[in-house]
Amino acid sequence: MMQVAPCCGKPLPGGIEGLTFPMLAAARGSYRGRFDVMAEFWVFIYALLSGFVLMSLQRNQRQQRPSPHMVTLAGWGLFSLSSTLAILMGTLAFALAIGVPVPLDGLAPGVV
Repeated sequence: MMQVAPCCGKPLPGGIEGLTFPMLAAARGSYRGRFDVMAEFWVFIYALLSGFVLMSLQRNQRQQRPSPHMVTLAGWGLFSLSSTLAILMGTLAFALAIGVPVPLDGLAPGVV
């Protein structure tokens, strides 16, 4: 008996055990490409790192201790990354709003 995906009824080749993530996601119709998976990974890493830095700085301030130099540098690095991305995305949004032709085809295949 051939197994089918529970969401869409498409046949699954060789059973669900032999599927990799992209094959399983494609069978469900939800695979958007490698770009989205990597973007989600880096957003997750950014959130973990910023949460750790903010909690460490807050705890050290509450206990009236100096923060380690590495935590302070990581905080400044995250601040610089956030500021740079905000300026770049704001500039891109402004360019799109005034009608500048911006080639977005290669950024995320299938999204644009």
